[in-house]
Amino acid sequence: MNVLAVLELLANDGTRVVIRDNDFHILATGFKFSWDVKRYYFDTVDSFTWQNDGNLFIDIDGI
Repeated sequence: MNVLAVLELLANDGTRVVIRDNDFHILATGFKFSWDVKRYYFDTVDSFTWQNDGNLFIDIDGI
């Protein structure tokens, strides 16, 4: 599953998205259509966490 697939399932326009590497270093933060987040649309997702306060943390594989 890639980042874009997770965003299509869980994120709306108001969801804050945080992209992290395997060591939990932040690579990008923003909203679904932010340029920083778009850079990672086709990267493979290792895991993700959605919080009720509108935050979505996506951990990508291989960075």
